[in-house]
Amino acid sequence: MPSWGRDLRRLLLLALVGALVATVLLGLARLGLLRDNSHEPVEGGPVWAGICAVFPALMFGFLVLDTDRPDLGFRSRGLASLMLLGTVAASLIHTALMMTWPLILGARAVPGTNAAELSSNFASILVVLVFVLAATAWFAVTILMMLTVTPRAIVAGAFWGVILAGLPVLAFLGEIFLFMLMGVRLFESPPTLTGLAVWSAAAVAGLGVLALVSALRGRPER
Repeated sequence: MPSWGRDLRRLLLLALVGALVATVLLGLARLGLLRDNSHEPVEGGPVWAGICAVFPALMFGFLVLDTDRPDLGFRSRGLASLMLLGTVAASLIHTALMMTWPLILGARAVPGTNAAELSSNFASILVVLVFVLAATAWFAVTILMMLTVTPRAIVAGAFWGVILAGLPVLAFLGEIFLFMLMGVRLFESPPTLTGLAVWSAAAVAGLGVLALVSALRGRPER
């Protein structure tokens, strides 16, 4: 099993790649080089920026997954600290790269909104950071539940086991819709104390639940 530090470095490297991919997707859309399923150009504006902001957060929990390892990458010792530190660090990396997004958006970013102020307004940086942190933490919680509860519930085979197996999947799909919708609204809105308070509370709650679920996942014998 790799050391804790090696797992952390791997996690942060993959998180950096994910943030770079989101930035490239925004840039391609801004240049008119990105097409949707109808072959229409994707508008590289605040709406697409809000969606791209969620991509790295959505993928973070899957970055830990390593099918070549018997523990699937979810180490039995130090998993909670790895997930917590990795979540915070990945969110900081993603937010730092997003500070270049107002330059990419250019005139399509409405003055006064987070989409335009992210590179210069500390309030915008802070509210976007706690939003990304909340999304990353809650997605990681759900993915851990999917990889822990769902397989065991399916193996159990009972009616309630099947119902229980589907709950993390439904929660994951709901989170995708919720955070992408909120991401769009965030980039189209100015920074507010209410938004900062709400997303800060969501981030703290997400980190707390992530610590608990990671600790339980790291003790499979229990």
